[in-house]
Amino acid sequence: MRSDDVRDSRGLAADITDLGLWANGDVQVQLDNERQTPYAMKLIRQAFAGKRPEGMGANRRNDPMHLSTRCGARTRNGHPCRSPAMTNSRCWMHGGKSPCAPLGNAYALKHGRYSAEAIARRRELAALLRNMRRLLSEVNARG
Repeated sequence: MRSDDVRDSRGLAADITDLGLWANGDVQVQLDNERQTPYAMKLIRQAFAGKRPEGMGANRRNDPMHLSTRCGARTRNGHPCRSPAMTNSRCWMHGGKSPCAPLGNAYALKHGRYSAEAIARRRELAALLRNMRRLLSEVNARG
């Protein structure tokens, strides 16, 4: 709320627009005693009444997060889950598959240590080493 929009007859509201303070608005209400609380509440209601039509409820419902489909799985208290659903109609907590890289995606390959080719090469090498050790033990036994 801008300081020009405040209807303050007692002068409790101060303009803090150019003070460089971290605040949620341009108006600060400072109370000197407890008896000023009802009047301060009127100023607060006035500020909320000015913001409600455009911001507090209307724009939130058009947010893409609010428009997404919901999981719908039954939670422990029996109500449907309200988390946004993934492509398989469940959220990440109730069995939704995380969107990962598709098969064969070169960008998903980190080092290739566990690729099918690397595993096959290691098996061939292990078999070759076994055969060599067996042959060496046979040569030493004859020898």
